Amino acid sequence: MQSILIVFPEGNIENNPNMLSMLLLLYDYYQIYVVHEREKQAFINDKIHTCYISKLCDNFFFENNKEYMVNNFKLINFSLIIGIDQGIKFANFIARQNNTPLALISYELYFTDEWEYQLKKQEIEACKNIAFAICQDNMRSYLLSGENNIPVEKIVNIPISESSSGSFKRSTYLHEKLNIPSNKKIALYIGSISKWSMTEGLINSTDFWPDEWVLVLHPRYGMDSSIVSLDEKVKGKTRVYISVETKAYTYELEEIVCSADLGIVLYDFDFTSYNSGKNLLFVGLSSGKFSIFMKYNIPIIVNNNTNIADIVFQYNLGYVITNLEDIHLCLLSNDTNFFHSNCREFFSKYLDFDLYKSSILTIIEKTILNENVVEIININNQKISIKNIHNIRMELVYNRMMDAINNLDLLYKNSLLKNKLKKVLKVLHLLEPIKTLINIVKDRN
Repeated sequence: MQSILIVFPEGNIENNPNMLSMLLLLYDYYQIYVVHEREKQAFINDKIHTCYISKLCDNFFFENNKEYMVNNFKLINFSLIIGIDQGIKFANFIARQNNTPLALISYELYFTDEWEYQLKKQEIEACKNIAFAICQDNMRSYLLSGENNIPVEKIVNIPISESSSGSFKRSTYLHEKLNIPSNKKIALYIGSISKWSMTEGLINSTDFWPDEWVLVLHPRYGMDSSIVSLDEKVKGKTRVYISVETKAYTYELEEIVCSADLGIVLYDFDFTSYNSGKNLLFVGLSSGKFSIFMKYNIPIIVNNNTNIADIVFQYNLGYVITNLEDIHLCLLSNDTNFFHSNCREFFSKYLDFDLYKSSILTIIEKTILNENVVEIININNQKISIKNIHNIRMELVYNRMMDAINNLDLLYKNSLLKNKLKKVLKVLHLLEPIKTLINIVKDRN
């Protein structure tokens, strides 16, 4: 049986529905080896071998331990090596040593003007010889192509999602586990507890929610250090519950998600961090929380800060809000049944991982045989040609950025904010390229 090496530094296989689905598909056809830098790695099955290497993406460690890392794999004749995000650098090194085909899976977009120049240069260099790349939708693929100098025809669009679970039904799981009265409706948030996910503002917004609604927070990794601070934030919030029962795999979330009446999907982009700027602004179909709500036909509330709002608005998948204070208006409307069939149709038409299995297997097979994969990529991408950027949503995001620039004088008057000003100034040279990008994609769609 042929072997595939996957370099996945983050290593959160069980919490990434796309990565888990990919491995469960490939292990029937290949021996799979996954290199990661996550100390605790969930067991998938006997045919997927995991290898822990600390500091896998640390530049200094990598440069001084290349030969050591290569020796870990020299006895295995890999047919394909796949680098995920920053794992592409190590994957490229192994591929060149063994003259093995190379591919990239991009879950996070790292932009030249938001990241360290030397690291971005190394990433671009590592992508020079890839046979194909996987991204999530036409917008993110377009950006990846421009940032990493990858021909767009080499990038296959596969959303972060998993296969349909077939039949499922409404659940009372959260009501029972958290002692929530049966007459209460649940708005569910699943994912990271952080500033960019707007968790604190979401919690505070519940003060104005209708009495029949409660908020349940289910942190991405269950009981971890974030729960301590979360407990403090929810003190006195009678409409907020925390679900901390750890679920090892995303497909085990069915009972939890099916307990909800609405899903909450919030992202707040800024330009103070390399992964919270345009990577979030254009999050699109790379959002796992979005896809899991669609899988179980749960309408969502999404804020207007990213292009998920475009998708929700265009396909009638829930409510789009401008401010967190507006959530209570959505809850008052009490009209979620209107969206259920739209969510079901959207998942089955665009997100179901089963739609992409044949393309993935064919692309990998052709790559190993050194055959051209452009045609099959083009056929695949026609399945997911979502025109998700042609309406007022992105214009509102642009206007928000302009407001930040217009407030520079006010910020500068406060000497304590001068350092913040330097970060905000980075937005200046991003505005026009983003508007140009919007217009280009409008024309293409």
